[in-house]
Formats: sequence, structure tokens, C-alpha cells
Amino acid sequence: MILDSVRLDGKNAFVSSSVEGLDAATALALAKAGASVAYHSPGDGLEEQIDQSGALGRKAAIYATDLTDPSACTGRIDATLKSSSSIAILANIAGAIPSSTTAEYEATDCDHAIAVHLTSVFRLAGAIEEQRKCR
Repeated sequence: MILDSVRLDGKNAFVSSSVEGLDAATALALAKAGASVAYHSPGDGLEEQIDQSGALGRKAAIYATDLTDPSACTGRIDATLKSSSSIAILANIAGAIPSSTTAEYEATDCDHAIAVHLTSVFRLAGAIEEQRKCR
């Protein structure tokens, strides 16, 4: 298996929206490869992922944040770095596509999707880079 050849021991990962599906599988794969994982979710539902990481002997933390809030992105990175020395991996897998048809899709839905899929990545990466400069 590919994970047998990839080792991330000692690395810290921040995974956005790690509740289910591809995002949860990515977070678990990072933990299986040896990384400590900061799980992010806009709500709750991360207990299973924390248990799985713990069973692998990995450090894990849960952060509930609205990624569309600029100060929340910076705050999550700051909080993550208080418990970890650095963040080596940023996996933004958050999804914000409404389950409506295009005809029902409002401009605010588009703004929200852009904020989650694009703007939050820019903010998270910028906050990580800013922390690296300060160290």
C-alpha cells in the first residue's frame, strides 16, 4: 500500500472539514502515515476521527470554525500552533456546494462557496506563513 512508503512522523496537519467522506479519509490517511492531525469542522461530529487517530497513537485536536470568518481562520491556525510546533500540511477539503439546482442557486450561495473553497485557503495559508516568519 502507498501509505507504507510515505511517512509523516513528527509532522502536523490541519485538515479542513474532516467530518465525513473524502475529507475524513484524507485526515485518517495522514494519521496512518504518522502525522498529528488538527481536525476542523464547522460543527461537531469529529469524535470518531479523534478516536481513530488516538488508536494509531497520534495526537489529534478538534477545532470548530466558520472558515468564512477571516479572524476565525487566523485564530484556528494560532490555536493549532499553540499545541503543535508547526503545521507542515494544510489540506483544505471543505465543501460548500448547496444541494439546489442552478436555477435556485443564489448569488449568496456562490459567495459562500468561494469563501469556503478559495478565500479560506488563502487566509489559512497566509496565517501559517506569517507564523513561520515569526519563528
